[in-house]
Amino acid sequence: MDVLQMGKEKPIVVDTFMEPAFLREIVNPNRVVYLFADDDLIRADYLNRDHLRGMKDFVP
Repeated sequence: MDVLQMGKEKPIVVDTFMEPAFLREIVNPNRVVYLFADDDLIRADYLNRDHLRGMKDFVP
């Protein structure tokens, strides 16, 4: 709730895996922007970070 209150005065950016349906329940959808990376980029860069090594086996 604190993050939502901050958003009343200035934009906020949240890196999250929240479902759009859930976000629509807690914030005005006109104030939300969804960014999605290409699957190849995710596999090449995101999943190659040290703490995520091995995740490629679990992510189709």
